[in-house]
Formats: sequence, structure tokens, C-alpha cells
Amino acid sequence: MNIAISGVTGFIGSHLSTYLHNKGHRIVHLNREMFTDSMKQQLQDVISKCDIVINLAGAPINRKWDSSYKKILYESRIHTTRSIVEAIKQLDCVTRLLISASAVGYYPNDGCYDEYSNEKGDGFLSQLCDEWEKEAQKVPDPVRCVITRFGIVLSPEGGALKQMLPPFKMKIATTIGPGNQPFCWIDLDDLVRAMDFIINNKNLHGIFNFVAPQKINNSQFANELGKHYHTFIKMTVPTFVFKIIYGEGSKFLTTGQCVTPTRLLESGFLFETEKIGDFIKKLRL
Repeated sequence: MNIAISGVTGFIGSHLSTYLHNKGHRIVHLNREMFTDSMKQQLQDVISKCDIVINLAGAPINRKWDSSYKKILYESRIHTTRSIVEAIKQLDCVTRLLISASAVGYYPNDGCYDEYSNEKGDGFLSQLCDEWEKEAQKVPDPVRCVITRFGIVLSPEGGALKQMLPPFKMKIATTIGPGNQPFCWIDLDDLVRAMDFIINNKNLHGIFNFVAPQKINNSQFANELGKHYHTFIKMTVPTFVFKIIYGEGSKFLTTGQCVTPTRLLESGFLFETEKIGDFIKKLRL
């Protein structure tokens, strides 16, 4: 099949495109330039030839959220998704499936939630996810629409983990803020396999939480990493430090969501990495 991917040069997008290419699919890159007003026709032409569109575009959240960067976060998600949906609407195209990314930041910070929960959190990130998803859900019938809410994506090859590891390699086990905030994660290998699972199961649509089944908090994650790297110093970085660095964006580190992948499990998807200890075994010392 022809599969168009936005955000293909990002950490998740590059791994996903390689995985799907190796499965025999033809990958088409939706570059950032295609989402400008002057490139609407080119975007339509590209999408008109694609069976599937996977929308992963979005500026990284691990920056300081001042008013200008919030605008970038918003436009990089909402505008891109809107452009894709409008292109599909304008064309009598072959597209049968739109997979659009979101995040578990949609959910509140208290309680535990799955896809059948209707609760939405408060604050900028929850609102951003909500509007991001609503844009994707405007895709017309009969296009199948799947929203994938990602937890923290972990991989030995980099991504979020690359920023976490330096203290542990220096033998310092670092806990963020209170430490009891949920740490909602998924192995990148499971994420790309779950994407393939969604593609191949044509009866699946709607919201799917892309998170591992195991529920842990930040302190438990730090302890597991500490065992692997044989740390002998424990350190807690206070919440105010992250507020200085990230502003309002610090909340994605100092708070968290408890989320379960109920619909993936119900649908028969088998996680290869269910527990954080199994993932950490993949890491080098």
C-alpha cells in the first residue's frame, strides 16, 4: 500500500516509516512545506494516491511553553491535521484510513483512565489534544479514523530516554519532583507494531491508548534505571527547577496520567514489552 506520513523525519516517524517499508509498503513523505497555503494542490495530489495517511506532525513539547511557543505547538498540530483532512475531503481519493497521533495528556492528572473514559483534563495540553483529535475526526466517511494517544515513547536508540539517561550513567538515580506521578510509557517497538496492527485490522476505529499495560510512577522508573546502571546516589530534582526551565510545560514531567491500553488488549494486540524491567534489559551500560 501507499502510506503517507507527516512528521516522518521525527524520532517516531523515522522508525515507523522504516518498519512499514520493510513490510513492503511504499512510504510517501508529507513534508512541512506541503502544509503552506501555496502547496495545497501538491498536498492533495500526494494524498490522492495514498491508501493510508498517518499524521505524526507536531512541534516537540519538551521546550519552555511561553505564549509564542504555545502558538507553535498549536499550529503545528491543528493546522497540519486540518490541512490533511481538507485534502481528503476535496478529493475522490483512495485513502481508506487516517491515523492521527495525540497524547495521553488528554486525560486528567488524577484517577486512572482508558478509552471508554469521557474525562478530559484541564490546562493547555488537554485542550490541545482535544482540538487536535477533533480536527482529525472531521475526516469524511467512509475513511476509517483512528486516534492514537501516545504515552512517553521509550527506545534504546534515543528519543525521550536520551535526555533522561545522563545522570544515571554518572551513577545518580534522579527522580522528578514528587516521584509519585504516573509514568505512562510505551516501547517504540511496540508502538510501531501497534500501528501495523491498526492498519491490518480494518474493523478498528476511534481512540486507542498507545501505552504499556504496566502502571508505574516516576520513582519506580528511576529505581529500575538505577538498578541497571548501578547508581549509588539518589537525587530528587524539585518541581520548581522544571518550572524555571519549561514554564507551564513542566507539568508534563512533574505530573502525569494513569492510562491503560484497554482497546488494544481487547482487540488482541500482544505487547512484547509489558514491563519496564523488560525494556531496561535492552539498554547498554
